[in-house]
Amino acid sequence: MTVKELCRRAGIPYRVSGGKTLWVAIDPLTVEHFRGLSSQGETVYVVGGKGLPDRDPDRSIRILEVLAYSFHDWASRECLCGRGFFV
Repeated sequence: MTVKELCRRAGIPYRVSGGKTLWVAIDPLTVEHFRGLSSQGETVYVVGGKGLPDRDPDRSIRILEVLAYSFHDWASRECLCGRGFFV
């Protein structure tokens, strides 16, 4: 899954262009977030699935929030910025 796909699921515009694709995986067995490597050697950001909302758009917004504020991903933060989600 990518940030662009998460934005589509959340119903918000994907506000960035260019740059490297950020790959995201959900681990349903943990609450922890961590960075790993795919079998191709690409970085994958793993978000703990326990405690996430069950349905979109809330689930995708929460995953974007984790990417933006736990992993400091600029693209995720830019897509969430000014939307009033975290007032």
